Amino acid sequence: MKALTSRAVKIAFTVIAFVVFAISFVFSFLGNVPVGVEKGNATLNAATDIFINTIPDLATRYPTAIQPAPWVFVVIWPIIFLWNTVGIFYLLASLCLPKDRSPILREPSMFPVESLIFWCLSWGCSMGWIFAFDRELLGLSMFLILVAAWSTYATLGLSYRSYYSDILILEEHSHKMLLLVRIIIHNGFAILAAWLTCAWKITLATTITYKDSSPSDEIPAALNGSITSEDAGTIGLSILLFELVLWFVLENFVFEPYCRYTLSIYPTLIFALSGVFSQNYVSPFSRNLAITLAALILAIFAFIARIVLVIYRHRHRTRYA
Repeated sequence: MKALTSRAVKIAFTVIAFVVFAISFVFSFLGNVPVGVEKGNATLNAATDIFINTIPDLATRYPTAIQPAPWVFVVIWPIIFLWNTVGIFYLLASLCLPKDRSPILREPSMFPVESLIFWCLSWGCSMGWIFAFDRELLGLSMFLILVAAWSTYATLGLSYRSYYSDILILEEHSHKMLLLVRIIIHNGFAILAAWLTCAWKITLATTITYKDSSPSDEIPAALNGSITSEDAGTIGLSILLFELVLWFVLENFVFEPYCRYTLSIYPTLIFALSGVFSQNYVSPFSRNLAITLAALILAIFAFIARIVLVIYRHRHRTRYA
């Protein structure tokens, strides 16, 4: 454990985390920039030497009943990358600060090496998902995005646990640093965690609906078996609805002292579910649309309840119990 707390190791892993994040950003950008040139059933990508397909082409080839509207992707990824760019630059800059003012160098660290390792794993697997899905390797893409999602949970959880034992000192002597970590690091990364929580349900629906095959121009792709896109969407939405209820209970009544000021999860879920609802709206409501609406309403009420609970506990309870 001491090996992971030395100054040199902390600096090295922070730099590695920045490099992994920067590479992920570049490939995510290149993977979503079509040049608009038609070739058969596909639109050529700007990085044709790297990517075979574009995200819109793949969405057309593998349609799901829970696919969000295109504007969701246009908005959510810039927010994720912008917020986390500020976060990683803050962590890098903090390496030049005195030890007691650096969330990385202080002991206990507010963002320990273990969190940096899972940060790298999350961004690395997210980047790997882009390549796997581009090659239409559905099983591999499902595995990678699931690992990416779980890595985001581990990143945040390890950070909460690391500095919680020192919360009294932080509240009294390092309140500004604590505020910066909560706003820039925790809430920024929580947006990615919430989005990947939704995204792996879409990937799940795709994987169990369509065959894991080599690249082709078949639209839509060949079905995997008897399960329909509607049934696959129901499975994905049902899991998301269960996770929404479970997390509300856990964060407000089990882990509340640790994650009290992480508030960006529900707005992300509301935004994603709104995109799913608008993209798949039909009248009368389909089964999946009804579940989506139920999840959206629940997320809105959960967010309101979360804000009320945080305000009450901030005013009437100690911040560490």
